[in-house]
Amino acid sequence: MALQPGRIPPEVEMKGLSINNKGRMSLSGPGRISSASLAEYRAKRRLQELIFDLAGALTRDYVRQAKCEAPAQVLFPQMMAIVQRYVKEKVYAEPPSDKKDLFLAPYYGNKWGSVRDCRKKIIWRARCGPVCATRANVAMSLGRMRAALDLS
Repeated sequence: MALQPGRIPPEVEMKGLSINNKGRMSLSGPGRISSASLAEYRAKRRLQELIFDLAGALTRDYVRQAKCEAPAQVLFPQMMAIVQRYVKEKVYAEPPSDKKDLFLAPYYGNKWGSVRDCRKKIIWRARCGPVCATRANVAMSLGRMRAALDLS
């Protein structure tokens, strides 16, 4: 997965729009242009922290399933390893993007949202089957998740 700076610009300039003498919207006029960037977000969050948060959220979602008998302390380390490996091997951040951008919309919603909502998505169910039915097939379910994320 390539993080494209054209999809989420790392920095934008903003200003209130005004109408010029031809009736078109224009940035010229009173007021100053303000700048917004992802630099503050990137500086405050470590990649390891974001991976930990995502692994925790995925683990909570799995444990909440009615048929899940595996405890969270068994699932979490495996989820953490899956997310770490995916970010390390499958994510390429084109400069000036950063791998931390993966955890922002639209990337987070597109990739991880489909993993989170696997119970609701027919396509994911076809690949994954029933998830966490017993402790015996936890490893098999996580293996299917790895395959769906193309980590095999």
